[in-house]
Amino acid sequence: MIFKCESSDGLCAFKFEKKRPNKRSLLKSESQIMEYLKGPGIPKIMLYVEEDDFNIMIMELLGKSLEGLLKESPEKKFSVKTVCMLGIEMVKILEYIHNKHFIHRDVKPDNFLIGNPDIKNIYIIDFGLAKKFMSSRTGKHAKFCTNKKWSGTSRFASANSLRGVVQSRRDDLESLGYLLLYLMKGSLPWDNIS
Repeated sequence: MIFKCESSDGLCAFKFEKKRPNKRSLLKSESQIMEYLKGPGIPKIMLYVEEDDFNIMIMELLGKSLEGLLKESPEKKFSVKTVCMLGIEMVKILEYIHNKHFIHRDVKPDNFLIGNPDIKNIYIIDFGLAKKFMSSRTGKHAKFCTNKKWSGTSRFASANSLRGVVQSRRDDLESLGYLLLYLMKGSLPWDNIS
């Protein structure tokens, strides 16, 4: 759940997670990853707290998601120019994340938001599935393996991740390709396959 509030830094968003006994906090992990990644295209984390039965992350409030903007568009798709401009910014954000040795693993239009009030900036959110693909200390890449349970959103998941191949940078980029196609066409070829 996300709520809005006003602080001395302007508007902020609250993300709540109910504590689960003997389970690690996904929200705490997400806030730690976002704090480590802080930089271009990553929302600013103001505070992470554990109160009573909840874990709470407070972050800067952003604008609408690309999915929300697409649904508001009269044509239900974006122009080629808009998609190219968005694509350049999204590639830069993913490159930044990858250079910090993380993969997002859930690239989709709901997870890219415009700035608030600066709509020229694009941000990526929801690092709940993010994972290191390489050790920052040793530079050793995660081992290649198969029969892994895929994670993310199936509509935008890469072919390898759906086959159970461990995810890496290539999968974020393949998902981004599907996302850009979706923004340009308003749908994906496999949307109506059940």
